[in-house]
Amino acid sequence: MAKKTNKPENRSFVFRKHANIGAADAIDDKKYLSECFVNNGELEILIDLDSPKAIVVGRTGSGKTALLEQIEMAEEKVIKIAPEGLALTFISNNEVIKFFSSVGVNMDLFYKLLWRHVFAVELIKEHYHIINETSRDSFISQLIYKVKGNKNRKEAIDYILKWGDKFWMDSEYRVKEVTKTMTDELGATLSSSLGVNLPGLGNSTNTISSDYAKSLTAEEKAEIVRRGQKVVDSVQMKMLSEIMEILETDVLEDKQQKYFITIDRLDENWVNEELRYHLTKALLDTVKDFNNKIQNVKIIVAIREDLLDRVFRYTRSSGYQEEKYKSMYLSSSS
Repeated sequence: MAKKTNKPENRSFVFRKHANIGAADAIDDKKYLSECFVNNGELEILIDLDSPKAIVVGRTGSGKTALLEQIEMAEEKVIKIAPEGLALTFISNNEVIKFFSSVGVNMDLFYKLLWRHVFAVELIKEHYHIINETSRDSFISQLIYKVKGNKNRKEAIDYILKWGDKFWMDSEYRVKEVTKTMTDELGATLSSSLGVNLPGLGNSTNTISSDYAKSLTAEEKAEIVRRGQKVVDSVQMKMLSEIMEILETDVLEDKQQKYFITIDRLDENWVNEELRYHLTKALLDTVKDFNNKIQNVKIIVAIREDLLDRVFRYTRSSGYQEEKYKSMYLSSSS
C-alpha cells in the first residue's frame, strides 16, 4: 500500500493565448469584483453614517473604485455621479468665467453652488422618483403643502419652483443652466461698470476679446473685481442652505432611510487642470457640509493621493488649514 502524505498535490494551470483574468480597472471588472473583493473593514466604515470617513484616498490600483462599487452592491439607495457627465467643460470654455477669473475674482463660492445644486436635485429626484413632468409636479405639490405657512422656507421654495421644470432633466443640462444664470449676472455687472459686453451677452459691438483683461487699468480691474466678487458672493447660497434644511426636515425625514452619493474618476480629463483643482476643492468642501448637516445622507469621494496634494497646493488661501479635512480621509489599501 502506498504511503499517504500530507503534502499538497501539485497542480498545473495552463493559460491560453489571450486569456484574461479580471480587469485593470475595478469599474470594468463586474465578473470578479464581488467574488475577489476582500473586506478588511473599510466598507463598514464608509457606510457608517456616523463616521466622518468619506474621502477614499490612495494610489492607482489601491482599491478605491472597488470600495465604491461595493457600496452600490451593499446599499439600496446609491446615486453615482460621474464628473465627466456634468458638462463642467462648459464652465472651462465659458468666456465670462474665464474673464472674471483672470482679473482676480474668486469663483470658489460659485463652484460650491454647482455641487450643492447637483446633490440637492439628485437626492430629491431619487426620493420622489422624479422621471417626468408628472412626478415632478407631484413632488412640488407635496413640498409646498408640507412647508405651507413657513415664511423661512419661501426663498427655497422659490428656488425650487424656478428650477422645477429642470428637476427631471439630467445633471449636465442643469449645470449649464445654473452657469448661464451666473454668467448673465456677471455680464450685466461688467456692462454697467465699463459699458462693454462679453461675447454672447448683448448686441453691443464693443465686446471683449480674450486679451481684454490685459488692457485694463488698475482702477478698472479693481472695480470689476469688486463688483464681480459681490455677484459671486451673493449667489443663491442662502437659498441652497434653506434647501438643505428642507432636505433634512421635510424631504428626508425618515432617518432610517439611508442615501449614498458616490463620486469617482476625478483624476481623468473631465476638465482643464486649473479648473479641476478648484472644482475638486469645492467638492470636498461641499461633501463636508452635506455630511455634517444631513444625518441620513453620505457623499463619498474617491481620489488619488497625488491629485489631492495638488488640489490643496494650488487652491490654498490665507487661513486655510488642510488638517480640518484629515478626519474625513480613509486610506485605501492595495
